[in-house]
Amino acid sequence: MKKLLLTITAIVASLQLHAQQSPIEPYTMFVIYETYNFQTGSVLQDNFTEYVLIDLDGDGSKEIWVRTADGKHQAVFADTETDTYLIAWTDEKFEEVLLYKGAACANHYRPDYTLRQFAILDNSIPETWLEVEETPEGCTYKLNNEIISAKKGEKMLKKLGYKEGKGYLTNLQWLPIPEDLQPKG
Repeated sequence: MKKLLLTITAIVASLQLHAQQSPIEPYTMFVIYETYNFQTGSVLQDNFTEYVLIDLDGDGSKEIWVRTADGKHQAVFADTETDTYLIAWTDEKFEEVLLYKGAACANHYRPDYTLRQFAILDNSIPETWLEVEETPEGCTYKLNNEIISAKKGEKMLKKLGYKEGKGYLTNLQWLPIPEDLQPKG
């Protein structure tokens, strides 16, 4: 009986979580594809097939994280009343997207070089960009393209909940993007 109650509780919790996620709108998906293609300068070979809505900066507006079936291409968008912002993505350069408290990060790894670009949101708008370059010689921190001290850079990373190789927000429930919202051809 306990096992049955636990199973029912888990199913109800899952349904409640799914109900809290509003369905993605057709116009939003159109804007996502157009914004991705324009800002990255590339056209996806595969469609985004899954999404999750999450409020990264706690402002009440949910950001949209989309990915292709194989996970190779991912993108995080902030969709405000006035514009849609591509804030982090994977492509030929950036291999991984991770989410943090108030930020999305794109990571670029090479054997002797790592680049992390954090888009820090303020009311869903990425107005602050923190860039961390790691080489065998050490780390360089840039805030909006201006070099800052390691102390200030580390303080910002700590505030975001940054840990090496681990996103702050993980256990997310990915939802399928309906085929009729995906580009044809």
